[in-house]
Amino acid sequence: MADAYLLDRVRVATTSGGTGALVLGLAPVGYSDPFTAGAVPGRPYTWVCESEDRATWEEFVGSVTPGSPSTLSRSRIIRTSNGGTSAVNWPAGTTKYITCVAVAEYLQYGGNEPGWERLNVDIVTSPVAAIIKSLPPEYPRFRLTWQDVTPAQAQTDLYFRLYVGGALLQGAADYPYRHTIASETGVVAGGGALNVGRLSPGSPGAAAGYLEFNASGARAWWARAHFRDGNNVHHGYEASGWVPGITSGPAEQIVVSFVSASIAAGRFTLWGAE
Repeated sequence: MADAYLLDRVRVATTSGGTGALVLGLAPVGYSDPFTAGAVPGRPYTWVCESEDRATWEEFVGSVTPGSPSTLSRSRIIRTSNGGTSAVNWPAGTTKYITCVAVAEYLQYGGNEPGWERLNVDIVTSPVAAIIKSLPPEYPRFRLTWQDVTPAQAQTDLYFRLYVGGALLQGAADYPYRHTIASETGVVAGGGALNVGRLSPGSPGAAAGYLEFNASGARAWWARAHFRDGNNVHHGYEASGWVPGITSGPAEQIVVSFVSASIAAGRFTLWGAE
């Protein structure tokens, strides 16, 4: 599932009919239209369109296109008031309201995913060089998600390192694998620390993704990751291996490590699963 975005305080009227794109009308008093709120044409956002009596509604993913008139696509129907996933066939000429809303399955850091418990959240608002997450021992599996990550300068790699008994488990000297997502060409294997992705400087929210790992045994591990840099680059991988020179035992911390103070903003959430 691709990522989707949110806009603050956006609601507009529409009198569109049918199952296709919706024509955007005016925003009611107290609300903004998508473009005033900063909508990027072609970027997916999550919406609800509902009748004036709210009896009929549709949650969907769509992107705006400026024009005369401006329109909103309905690229994926999430759910509707009739319980289906087919677009509502709206009657033409009647007033409906379109609102940008949060949808649970697209919130990586909001609400709890089935089987996962949210443990902590770090929100970055000024440049940082690393973020340390403690791993509660009762969870054998963890997932670290990141969203709205913006590099402060140059290209920035995300490195992830585990600590066992205060000793570094994944490092350039003692870890045999490196997995780098440097571009749309794919994953490149090399040497060094675990490198999940490379961020390029850009607009806020340039990167999102997750790293899921099993930290119950320090010598044997596995991890898989998904990474997005910009709006259309998607990659994933699965990896596993042995780490020499470290006694067995559960990992106690994961460190999101950056070169210098190179992350200007972002949200990092740690999840645990039994």
